Amino acid sequence: MDNKDFREVIAHNLRSLRFTRHWSSAELANKASVAKATVSQLERGLANPTLETLWALAQALEVPFSALLEPGRAPLPVSAAVSDSHSSTALIAVYGQDPVTEVYRMEIRQGGRRNAMAHPAGVSEVVVALEGWAEVGTARSRHMLKRGDSTVFPADEDHFYTPVDGSCVLAVFVFYPPSGAPGHSWDEALRACQEMPGVYEGEIAALRAPEVWESNRLNWWCRTFLEAAPEPDRLHYVLIPGGRRLPPLEEAILEEERRMLAGPGLTLSGSTQDASGGAEELLRDAGVLSWIVASGVPAGRELFRAAAAHLAPKGRLIVCASLLDPYRGRMSYIRQAALFAASEWLSRWPDGTVMLQASESQEWVETFVRAWQWDETALGSAKFSGQWSSRPWLPDGPRVMEMAMAAGFAVIRHRRAEGFVSTSEWSAGRHVFVFEMNAPAT
Repeated sequence: MDNKDFREVIAHNLRSLRFTRHWSSAELANKASVAKATVSQLERGLANPTLETLWALAQALEVPFSALLEPGRAPLPVSAAVSDSHSSTALIAVYGQDPVTEVYRMEIRQGGRRNAMAHPAGVSEVVVALEGWAEVGTARSRHMLKRGDSTVFPADEDHFYTPVDGSCVLAVFVFYPPSGAPGHSWDEALRACQEMPGVYEGEIAALRAPEVWESNRLNWWCRTFLEAAPEPDRLHYVLIPGGRRLPPLEEAILEEERRMLAGPGLTLSGSTQDASGGAEELLRDAGVLSWIVASGVPAGRELFRAAAAHLAPKGRLIVCASLLDPYRGRMSYIRQAALFAASEWLSRWPDGTVMLQASESQEWVETFVRAWQWDETALGSAKFSGQWSSRPWLPDGPRVMEMAMAAGFAVIRHRRAEGFVSTSEWSAGRHVFVFEMNAPAT
């Protein structure tokens, strides 16, 4: 995994985890005791994070450290390393989903020391010395290790790793306790899905179906689908973090943004050729120039260049654009296209109806599950990927921001206006961007 891919993985995971908690960047920064600018740069993939910053963010989000680093749900095929001036820590593999076990390779150079904050309650660590001598543990439980030695200590309090007489290389195994086996109880799964979005399956008594329907009515972030089970008094449930369309907010967001803009604005629909001579006169005479673009076509480089020409030296631009995903590469596009199509179909499925075996609705649930869990075998198969290869191309969020910045704009706000419940604020749907032109475009 190269440095750019590593930053993009962290950016996506951090945005997703923050969005599911309904936190702003400022709230996350405050809870993690890091600068808001640091959170913003990490979420945009523009900064190389320090180990201390990632640990602080994971602690604030109450997730395993690997939740920020791993690109998929399977054990990692390559390491993801974070370095500072005295140490380098690489995530080698992640095993299990509940409980989770993380495996790291930690190298600490002579004169260095790794201080780690306390993990959540019940977390323990096993440390094996691969090279050199090291002292590890907590203030109450200190252990001296030479090559080949190992030890275990509770990691739910502050702990440290220090080389002795030179540098050292350690293998660190972090064991997280089970969260209550959310897959076996629908009530536990519902709570777990809101804290750690994922797909949960199990069985529930058929008499509890009305309770499930009521939960679906009140809960926007998770939705339960019930399928027929072999036993007549039981139902199989599939709990997913999606399958429900968000209310359209585009007009309300535009109205709010128009009120917030200083000075008159011009509304264009479609291409920049809609601007007449009178419109250009309006742009030239306005104090702080505003250009609101409400267009059904994806925003492109020409739009930003034309907007920059009108709005320089200072002005604001609102772009409403259809976006698909924040991922890169064909496999990521296929995954998000499948999630979006499945959510679109499942959003029309009426609550109060039990799915029958081998029904179309069950096939869409299975499509969502395979795409959510990043089943590489399924996503890469010709049968599965062939369904999405002909879908029209749409730009992702980072690409829109790159095009705007290349034209001389800086992003002020980004809001999702329409789409489906998702763990990502960049998920498929309509998005509203507010850009500001602070200098003439070059």
